[in-house]
Amino acid sequence: MLLSKHAKTKIFEDINEAPFFSIIIDTIRDISKIDQMSIVFRYVKIIKSSENIPVDIKIFETFTGFYETHDHTASGLKQLIIKELEEKSISISKCVGQGYERANVMSGNYNGLQAKLKNRGKNADYIHCASHNLNFVLNDAVNGISESVNFFEVVEYL
Repeated sequence: MLLSKHAKTKIFEDINEAPFFSIIIDTIRDISKIDQMSIVFRYVKIIKSSENIPVDIKIFETFTGFYETHDHTASGLKQLIIKELEEKSISISKCVGQGYERANVMSGNYNGLQAKLKNRGKNADYIHCASHNLNFVLNDAVNGISESVNFFEVVEYL
């Protein structure tokens, strides 16, 4: 537990020191039927020499945890995200990107999560999550193969 806490503290320090970051969010119901939101930060770390001169740039993508969700509205999800950012002293103004699935509650231009976060962080542009696109492509590709359809029916049954 102590090592985990130290690692998370270091990650959030790195995100705070970064000139900008993006956030990737997804929600899922776990095996015990609890709805959770996962948060991943993608950020830039400027590597400096011993003379404090920038010498390199590294890009990190870090999963920071699952957060239990009770309110699945865009406003409820926004409040949870803002709360987590504020607890970690991460400024939403440094957010330059946000990625989610296509569901209207997440991607809606006027009342979706992406619009609500963009109101708080003006540079936080929304991009549909590439992983969800890949999932759609794979789903469409295997739906036409009878063996895969039979396999997934068996897996769902179990």
